[in-house]
Amino acid sequence: MRNIFTRSAVAALMSMLLIGAAPALEASAVPTPPDRVQIEVAESCQANDNLFQIADTFISKCRKASIRREFPAQLQSSTLRVIKDGRTAIHRKAWKLLNDRRFMK
Repeated sequence: MRNIFTRSAVAALMSMLLIGAAPALEASAVPTPPDRVQIEVAESCQANDNLFQIADTFISKCRKASIRREFPAQLQSSTLRVIKDGRTAIHRKAWKLLNDRRFMK
């Protein structure tokens, strides 16, 4: 691909930007970067409503601490979606514990 801008054209554009000849962007016109987008946290403590949350965070917020004795340690850093969609016995056990009424706060 051939460069269509000459050095003098680039220098002129840069000087216009530096001295303020170009119109300034308004704050409302600048989109929010994707890394700063806030994820809305569901108010309910139902596992199906919080599939995007990490299991450890969900347990801390919505379940009694006694669930940690039985909950598989290797799944604590997984999202609830991964646990729900998992096919192994460990995934099924973790999902069952997350929905067990004994451990609800």
